[in-house]
Amino acid sequence: MELIKAFLTNFWILTNDMAIYILIGVLFAGGFLLWRDHAWTDALLSA
Repeated sequence: MELIKAFLTNFWILTNDMAIYILIGVLFAGGFLLWRDHAWTDALLSA
């Protein structure tokens, strides 16, 4: 029982860390796409 509990605790910590990295990755990707779209709209407006 203690082994299962320890495993679940470690698994929970690991998934929490992964979730944070995934969230950061999504934010960076979203920001990059918005910035790229903004660059496209600027290019279209100046053309």
